Amino acid sequence: MAKLTFYFDPRCPFAWGTSLWARTVQAQGAVTIDWKLFSLHEQNRDTDLPRPESPIADAALRALWLAREEAGQEGIDRLYMALGKARHDRKEDLADHKTLQQAVGDAGLDADLLDRALSDDAVNAAVLAEHFDSVDRLGAFGVPWLVMDDRDFGFFGPVIKDLAEPKEALDLWEHTSWFLGQRNFYELKRPR
Repeated sequence: MAKLTFYFDPRCPFAWGTSLWARTVQAQGAVTIDWKLFSLHEQNRDTDLPRPESPIADAALRALWLAREEAGQEGIDRLYMALGKARHDRKEDLADHKTLQQAVGDAGLDADLLDRALSDDAVNAAVLAEHFDSVDRLGAFGVPWLVMDDRDFGFFGPVIKDLAEPKEALDLWEHTSWFLGQRNFYELKRPR
């Protein structure tokens, strides 16, 4: 079984669609997912400016990081699913504290998780360290960013929309996993 490290920001519709595909593949026993965080806000900051001394990670990413710390991969997966449904299905704002608190509850996590994540500077630092590690070490520039079997490189994509059939998901995984292992492969793209 392959290990898929999946970098995401819960606001990104591309990562959301691909995460649903990856979950379908995981449910069929072809892969295990290691969820990791990527900050689109930080990535899209004005790149002409130096990194600020004390950047602030957004609340959703901080809650996701603490969910993983306290409840493992299952915890971050449940919270990502709840946040994804709020953002991408119901079009709710992930900057809204009530929306985030509801997602924490929907994920079955401790009611005070969000407040603890927001009040702990170490959580903020850990989220940003994870983001910058993906950028500096793996060359990540957007999400979904996928890394297979702990390789020292990864890829943006695939960007997937409306892939519901388990057989189709496995077929796509078979081909995608081959590309994820090719150090000399860089890009395959078409208009959306």
